[in-house]
Amino acid sequence: MNAHARLPLARAVSRTVFLLSDGFDALTLSAAIAPLRAANLAAGEGGFAWSFHAAQAGSAASSDGWSVEVRPLDETIWQADQVLVCGGARPDPARPSPLPDLLRRMWRMGKRVGALQGGIFTLARSGILKGRQFVVHRDQLAAFHAIWPDLDPLQDIYAVDDRILTCAGGMAATDLMLHLVQGQSGGNFRSEVMQTCMISGLRPGAVPQTGAASARVAGRNPVLLQAVQWLDDHYLEDDCVQRLAATCRISVRQLQRLFRAHLDQTPQGYIAQLRLKQAALLLSQTDLDISEIAGRCGYEVTANFSKAFRKRFGVAPSRYGQRRVAPAA
Repeated sequence: MNAHARLPLARAVSRTVFLLSDGFDALTLSAAIAPLRAANLAAGEGGFAWSFHAAQAGSAASSDGWSVEVRPLDETIWQADQVLVCGGARPDPARPSPLPDLLRRMWRMGKRVGALQGGIFTLARSGILKGRQFVVHRDQLAAFHAIWPDLDPLQDIYAVDDRILTCAGGMAATDLMLHLVQGQSGGNFRSEVMQTCMISGLRPGAVPQTGAASARVAGRNPVLLQAVQWLDDHYLEDDCVQRLAATCRISVRQLQRLFRAHLDQTPQGYIAQLRLKQAALLLSQTDLDISEIAGRCGYEVTANFSKAFRKRFGVAPSRYGQRRVAPAA
């Protein structure tokens, strides 16, 4: 992928700098670029420019092996209207990086700054998120809270708070960039861009992130969907089953039958599955020790957690953490 913008930044109507770090999500980056390219095609000229930069010139590797040529943090970045950092799923807050300070300086200069998916960890290090609305991908939420427990992210697909732009990742990056295109070129032009991208509708930022399980049961029993959606947000809390039954206004026995009929497992088994997935994410994204992860995921006894984890993933938690990979949904 070429690191250079379609036009020199100084000649563009809107100029976007993408700051990349190894492990960035290629889908998210591609989804962010597509509306800009489509806007240039619709306008018949290159009004939207973008370029890729990193702390060091060379190349940045995505999480799935793509390599993107990147420029250094040269003088062209100061010509940008917005600077978006796109980073990996595993934060490393102790690692020295010039990017947080750069984002803070650009913010103070009146520029728009933001983060796509894992870039939120770098943006948080800049110290400008307190009291702001921003989003974090649901699979990175636990790791984020482990580092910044006082920050309160939204669980929406993207957020725009004044000059701070954040996106949970994936195709939500397209929605965010279409929002920018609309603000800079108008609604009619945005419609042309959407047609070029083969998009039938624009999602507002306040659309909630949907859990994989919620997506799987959509269209089935409405009580089951309500139950799964509630558990997606409350599975780490005590007395989940009793509270869930009360929320759905059915008995615990009815709840058991509902889960067995549609998911072939008990509510307790479903809760354990969610907790173990969360533990796997913490093992792959943080340096928390196993006992702390066990406690955060609802296991009072570390030995019980290790046994359940090994049964679910086929490997001990200590060895899983060495893999540095995220679990399948």
